[in-house]
Amino acid sequence: WQTLFTFRYDGAAPSNPTSVIETHGAGNNTWQGTVSDPAFTWSGASDGSGSGIAGYDVYWGTNPTGTSSTWRTSASYDPGAVTSPSVYYLRVQTKDNLGNESGWQTLFTFRYDPAAAESEYRERLVRWEAAAAKAKAAGRKAPRKPAKAGPPRANQNHPASLYTG
Repeated sequence: WQTLFTFRYDGAAPSNPTSVIETHGAGNNTWQGTVSDPAFTWSGASDGSGSGIAGYDVYWGTNPTGTSSTWRTSASYDPGAVTSPSVYYLRVQTKDNLGNESGWQTLFTFRYDPAAAESEYRERLVRWEAAAAKAKAAGRKAPRKPAKAGPPRANQNHPASLYTG
């Protein structure tokens, strides 16, 4: 006997990515004002022992439950610059080589407002002025004045009172 054909069935949906990175340093779901033109890479999607990952439908927009048929075969997306202030959602649906689809998943919530960077700088400046005055009173050298702009901090929060809906 000789095996002429092996039949395999793949009826299982692939899993969505488990990790995403905004390549310019913006934090997920964090108000920031220094990155206005985001780009993303992701990893962790799997089809187990199925037919393999074919690619991703990608949604980029302001609807937190949005869907799209923008097709990507690579695990990356560069949507272009955003307006301010704004909240954008990067959502994906993973497809395997036989057309099985995962459910839609939000990978990243991008929050951008240039005022967030200015507000954060003013807070750092106030702290610096207090530290400089304290150092001067003690006869020590003052700390270095903070830079006007820098990369976003992972735990930076935007005042929620400015955004009511």
